[in-house]
Amino acid sequence: MKEKLKHSIKLVEKVFSENSISRENKGMLAFSGGIDSTTVLNLPPVLAAVKDGSIDLLFNDTLVEFPETRKFVRYVRDELGANVVIAKPKTTFKEIVKRYGFPIHPRGGKDYLKSRATNVCCSALKKAPMKKALKEHGWAISMTGLRADESYNRRTMAKRYGEYFFSKTYKHNRCHPILHWTLKDVWAFQKACGFKYNILYDKVTYLNDGAADFSYENAKKYPVRTGCWCCPQALRTGKLKWMREHFPKMFHALMINMGLGEVLLDMRIKKNANVKTRRALLMRDINYKEIFGVERALEAHPCYFDTL
Repeated sequence: MKEKLKHSIKLVEKVFSENSISRENKGMLAFSGGIDSTTVLNLPPVLAAVKDGSIDLLFNDTLVEFPETRKFVRYVRDELGANVVIAKPKTTFKEIVKRYGFPIHPRGGKDYLKSRATNVCCSALKKAPMKKALKEHGWAISMTGLRADESYNRRTMAKRYGEYFFSKTYKHNRCHPILHWTLKDVWAFQKACGFKYNILYDKVTYLNDGAADFSYENAKKYPVRTGCWCCPQALRTGKLKWMREHFPKMFHALMINMGLGEVLLDMRIKKNANVKTRRALLMRDINYKEIFGVERALEAHPCYFDTL
């Protein structure tokens, strides 16, 4: 981690120098309130520039942020005296779901129709507001907390563009100072520096605690994501169980009021068409949904909804 830290610091210093970053020619850090962008914020040259007023923080408020995230962004603003620019979308998550369905399938998938909701959601709630903010403020450089090991798409992007490049999409220079860090590196840096972070990461959910051989040594935890609270993208890694444990009211609103529970139940029934386990037979053959309703099914068999 030490060598990666030195590299990141040198990269940021190079970027600041080449783009003449100052109060009159500002740069920007896309600050989500997550641990990755918080790590970039606490790189010494970035932290100094934020306090000096040479770097603005751009918080992309999707209108469906966790309350803890909003609170943490306010803390950073007040503690550092940072200039926080807030970008907001023209549409809402609910409007997107109503028109395109839930963004369940991965972005950029081979099946356009399946991926359409996710592509639209990402574009409308994140990309469009950022492009607008970039145009309005004219920042000389933008930095992110993006890491290559987060997903296949990001690894591919890292190989194609690297850490520092001119973005044709955003039409200005971009820098990813911790592109080659791992999550372990990020938390090692946090421990070494002791900087504060979003308290969502302290809400732990064990994914295999129902196993007969469960122990804290072999415990599998949900890798907390601080993005949109209603986004189902992370349900494959345990998000719904995590929300059920720590945010029961929001979980109920998402699953029942917004209708994700019915969508997931239909998908599971279809996927398990030939499965002969007792639970699969109960949900499929007895038509649990029609007889008892999704809410009753959710109460009786919550684990059935946790993954696809």
